[in-house]
Amino acid sequence: MHWSRPHLMEVLFSPRNGLFYYHPLLLAGALGWVLLARSRPRLALACAALFATQAWISGAALAWWGGNGFGMRRMTNTLPLLALGLAALAERAWRRPALRRLALAAVVLAGLWNMALLDAKLQHGLERKVVLRPRALLAHARDFYLGGHSRFATAALWSGSCVLAAAGAQALYQRRRERRGSRARA
Repeated sequence: MHWSRPHLMEVLFSPRNGLFYYHPLLLAGALGWVLLARSRPRLALACAALFATQAWISGAALAWWGGNGFGMRRMTNTLPLLALGLAALAERAWRRPALRRLALAAVVLAGLWNMALLDAKLQHGLERKVVLRPRALLAHARDFYLGGHSRFATAALWSGSCVLAAAGAQALYQRRRERRGSRARA
């Protein structure tokens, strides 16, 4: 362990299993703690402190990248903390239609990035050390989405479509409930 010089930036942003590189939507969750701090400052501070502690411990390890799996597996226990930040962002975005559309676009792009990254990692084999640089991954994503689909592509596109359809259905349901509530008040 290298406690005095942990690989913090690599744990978070490296193409070699960096948390935010592999799952960019989680970066929005960390940024959402700023919004959370307005209403619940102690909770936001606790989230940031626990996340920083986990990142420090993960970065201090000799094999900071966490092996040859997909993404930064050592940071999975911080997902509930990041979900609180994402919830704060989603609550803010829901109030404004322009922000809502921007948030939906960000979710779609992050999902596409993640599916292309997973497909590239599966094509190269999860057991091998694969470092996917942005340029190579973008070329792979272009091939992945515009032709030459791998065996994984159909399942990934189907599951991504189901998630987006469920999110859209939830948004429509929520909008309908809000309209009914405003009519009842009037």
